[in-house]
Amino acid sequence: MRTEPQLVSRLRSGEEEAFEAIVTEQHAGLIRIAMRYVANRETAEEVVQETWVAMIQGLNRFESRSSRQAWIRAILIHKAKDRGVRDKRQIPFSNFEYEDTEHRGAISRSRVRQGRN
Repeated sequence: MRTEPQLVSRLRSGEEEAFEAIVTEQHAGLIRIAMRYVANRETAEEVVQETWVAMIQGLNRFESRSSRQAWIRAILIHKAKDRGVRDKRQIPFSNFEYEDTEHRGAISRSRVRQGRN
């Protein structure tokens, strides 16, 4: 069994086996955490993927002041909160219904209303 510093060193040197070991160890738990902040599993999977990318890109900034697991979870929580807030601000176009089909030409805002989910 390798120690935490050895695993981080292997990650920094680009060893895929080290990355695979971390993903295998933490992926399911990260999905569960992400689900607390986003609307569905598909979005949680996307957030976890973004977390893995951010982890790889930020390895040189990891200083071992906290555990690797805590560092990865902090990245995830930041990304999941950001994604959850962003998704709540967006209204899908499909949520709007056209009310009046008799008029032709430009659509006035008064003829479009937000639909119910």
